[in-house]
Amino acid sequence: MKIRTIIFLCAISISSMLSWGQTWNLTSTMQATLINGTLTITTTQNAEAMPDFSWDDPPRWIKDNVQDNIQSVVIGEKVTTIGERAFYNCVYLQSVTMPGTLTYIGKDAFNYCIRLASVTIPDAITTIEDRAFYSCISLENITIPASVSYIGTLVFDECNSLTAIHVHTDSKDFVSDDGILFDKAMTRLMLYPEKKNGTVYVIPGAVKVIEDGAFNKSGLKSITMPNSVTEIKYGAFWGCMELTDITIPNSVKTIGSEAFQNCESLSSIAIPASVEEIGYKVFGFCYNLASIEVDAGNTAYSSGAGVLYNKDKSFLHTFPAGKNGAFTIPTSVKSIGNNAFTGSANLTSVTIPSSVEYIGNESFSHCEKLTSFTMPNSVTDIGTGIFAYSQNLTSVTLSNKLTTIPYGIFYYCNNLASITIPNNVTRIDVSAFFGCEKLTSIIIPDAVTEIGWGAFRACISLTTVTMPASLQIIRGSAFEDCMALQSITIPGSVTEMQESVFSGCIALKDVTVEWDTPLIVPSDLFSNVNTSAATLHVPSGATARYRAANVWKTFGTFDDTPSGNENITIQSLKACVSDGILYISGIQPGQPLYIYNIVGQLIYNGIAKATEEHIALNARGIYIVVAGGRQTIKIRN
Repeated sequence: MKIRTIIFLCAISISSMLSWGQTWNLTSTMQATLINGTLTITTTQNAEAMPDFSWDDPPRWIKDNVQDNIQSVVIGEKVTTIGERAFYNCVYLQSVTMPGTLTYIGKDAFNYCIRLASVTIPDAITTIEDRAFYSCISLENITIPASVSYIGTLVFDECNSLTAIHVHTDSKDFVSDDGILFDKAMTRLMLYPEKKNGTVYVIPGAVKVIEDGAFNKSGLKSITMPNSVTEIKYGAFWGCMELTDITIPNSVKTIGSEAFQNCESLSSIAIPASVEEIGYKVFGFCYNLASIEVDAGNTAYSSGAGVLYNKDKSFLHTFPAGKNGAFTIPTSVKSIGNNAFTGSANLTSVTIPSSVEYIGNESFSHCEKLTSFTMPNSVTDIGTGIFAYSQNLTSVTLSNKLTTIPYGIFYYCNNLASITIPNNVTRIDVSAFFGCEKLTSIIIPDAVTEIGWGAFRACISLTTVTMPASLQIIRGSAFEDCMALQSITIPGSVTEMQESVFSGCIALKDVTVEWDTPLIVPSDLFSNVNTSAATLHVPSGATARYRAANVWKTFGTFDDTPSGNENITIQSLKACVSDGILYISGIQPGQPLYIYNIVGQLIYNGIAKATEEHIALNARGIYIVVAGGRQTIKIRN
C-alpha cells in the first residue's frame, strides 16, 4: 500500500509539472507559452524575428529553471528566425515544429538537446548557423532543403547517432554523397556522419578543404586524402580513435588546431614539404604517436628525434604524446609552444636549457609521470595552465624573473606539496593553485598586490598562509574550501576582499586583522565557517567597532591585545615582536626576567645581561613578560 501511494504521488507530481502553464513576453508582440510540456512561440506581427539569447541573458524558460519541462516546441507562423541559444540545453525536448515562414536558425539554437531524435527543416530556411544542432546525440539523420545557402561550422558536431545527411537534389549550394555533406562543387568536405558505417574512406579528388570537425569521432581506420587538399581545418579528425593510417599529401599548406587530437591509434605522422602553418595541439593526446617526421624540403618546420620544431629549431612545437622517458630540449630553443607536451603520459623528466625565454599555455599539462620540473631563470614569461592536471608533480622550481603566477598554472596538481613563489611576482592569477590537495603552506612574497579568484581554492591540506604588507586585493573564493586552514592574518594593506574568500574553511578558529576601522566585506566572506567558535584579533582599542560591524560581529571571541608590531611601554619597560623574536628594553642588567604563556606556563627564566634582551618565541600566542618581579606586559606574537 505504501509503494502504491508513492507511485500515485509521483504520478500526480509529474502530471502537475507538465500541466503547469506560464507565459513570457519575448518582445512586445511575441510570446512564449508553456502548457503540458509544449512551448509555443507566437507573434501578432506579419513577420517577426525571435530575439537572440546569450549565456549571460538566457531565455526566460531557462531563467525560471523550467527548461526540463519542455518536451516539444511549436514555432508559430510569421516567426522568421530562431534566436541564438533559444533552446540550448533543453534536454527533454523531443520534437520541434517549424513554420514555413522560418528562414534562419541561430547559433547554438538546439545545442545539447540530447533527446531530439528528428527535425524537419522547412523549405524557406536559408541559414543554419554555427553549432545549431551540436550534441543532439539522438539525431539519426537530417535533410537539408534546397533553400539553404549557408551552413555554419560544427552544426552537427557531436551528433553521435547521425548516420547520414541528405540534401535536396535542387540545392544550388550543397550536395550529399553517400550521406556525406559537401558543398555543391565538392571542394569542401563538410561532414562525415559520426555513426556512418565503414572503416575505410577515400576522399573524392576535387576536395580542397576538410572543414572544422568534418570527421569528428568517426570510426574510420584508414583515410586517403587526394593531392587536391590544401587545408585541414580545426578538429577535422578530432577523436578518430581507430584511425591508424592517414597520409597528409604534399598539397596541404595549413593544418588547423586540434586537427588530429585524440587520434589514439596513430603511431607516426609525416609532415610534407608543402605545409606552411600548423596550429596548436594538433596531435594532443595521441597516446601512441611516437614520432613526427618533417620532410627536409619544408621551409617552415623541421623535426629531430621525432619532435616537431620550426625550421631553425628555436621554437619547440610538439613533443609526441607517445614518446617515452626523459627528454632534453636542444639549446637552440627559445620558446616552447602552447600544448607542446600536453598529454605526454610517459614523459618522466624534461631538461630545459637557459636559452628558453617563454613557455606557452598548457605546455606540460596532463603529463602524468612528470614528478619534478626546474624552470631556468632565463624564462621571463609563461602561459596559462602550463602544469594543469599533471597530478604526480611534487617539486617545481620557478624562474625568478616571473612577475605573475598565471591562470591555472598548477590546476589540480594533486601531489604538489610545496612551492616557492619568486620574489618579483606581483599577482597570483585565477585558479593558480586550485585543487592542490597536498599543498600545506604558502608564503606570498612582499611584491604581491593581488590574489586572484579561486587562487588557492580546494587546497584542502593548506594550514599556513603568510600574506605580505603589499597585498591590496583578495578576489572571490581565493581560499574557499581550504578545510585545514586554522588561522590567518590579513594585513592592513588589504583594501578589498570579495565574496566567499574563506567560505568552507571549516577549521578556521583564529583570524587576525590590522585595520583600526573594520573593512566592509561581503556577507559570505566566511560562509560555512563557525565564526561563533572563532577568535578575531583586532588592533588595540578596536573591539567595539568590530563588534558592531557586519560579518566581523559574528565572531564569538574578540581580542585586542596589542600585536607584535605595536611597541608597548609600561613605566620604563618596552616590548615588541618581529619575525618571532621578542625584543625587551628598559630593563636593568641583573634583573630577573620571566616569560609565561597565556595558561601560566613558564617558558623562559633568566637574568637580564643588558638593558635590551632578544628572546625567540617558538609559537604564536599571547605572552606575559615580567621584569624585576614588578613590571608586567602582555603581548601577542
